Amino acid sequence: MRVNIYSPLPPSPSGIADYVAESLPALGRHLELHVVAEAPEAAVPPADLDLYHLGNSPPHAWVYRAACARPGVAVLHDWSLHHLVLRETVERGEVSAYLREMRRAHGETGSFVGRQVARALGGDLLPSLFPLNDRVLEGSLAVVGLTEHVRSRAARRLPGRPVLHLPHHLFLPLDPPPSKPDARRALGLPLDALVVTAPGLATSSKRLDLAVRAAARLRASHPALRLVVAGKPIHRCRWRPGCGRRAWARASS
Repeated sequence: MRVNIYSPLPPSPSGIADYVAESLPALGRHLELHVVAEAPEAAVPPADLDLYHLGNSPPHAWVYRAACARPGVAVLHDWSLHHLVLRETVERGEVSAYLREMRRAHGETGSFVGRQVARALGGDLLPSLFPLNDRVLEGSLAVVGLTEHVRSRAARRLPGRPVLHLPHHLFLPLDPPPSKPDARRALGLPLDALVVTAPGLATSSKRLDLAVRAAARLRASHPALRLVVAGKPIHRCRWRPGCGRRAWARASS
């Protein structure tokens, strides 16, 4: 069986790129794979099935467009695709396209909320309530959710269509893994620190601003606490002022 897999690959800043790269050897033992790792300039070779890995960040915009154009299996690493759609419309000056998507997915309520979000009045709450994943769900032959939360919501939206929960795999690039002191020395972290990590892209939808505020409050009673954001900031947030790690840290100091 020939399968086209649409996803960015390393060194893309998306953690999904690493996930896909790690899963390819296992899939390759059962399927004939062709990986589409960037927006194709020419036609993609025909396949029996197209598999789309989708996340709520700009590196997946071209995958989103491909999934909307040709039915296949959608692998949803995030339930909401709102920030991806927002980035591809409002931040490119195409507010009307964003409002059309909001109205299509959520009716008059979506139109009203969309106008607020486009004017930077929606904060973090409103976008989180409107996932804007309708086009992908409606056009998919099947959906794979990386969490039970995503699977259950997709199953409610797509009664009678195949929906699978595929738990995350465990991949250890170093065998054997380094000891805790060795790993901390390699990363320049204090050996006695209480380390909390936020791996992957530093997107606004992960609410890292709340993590920074919580860490700042705990530092008074736990001075050894360190919050390590191990991912590239991806959203410039021109549509929403006051976001970004420096802004969060200033607000928490």
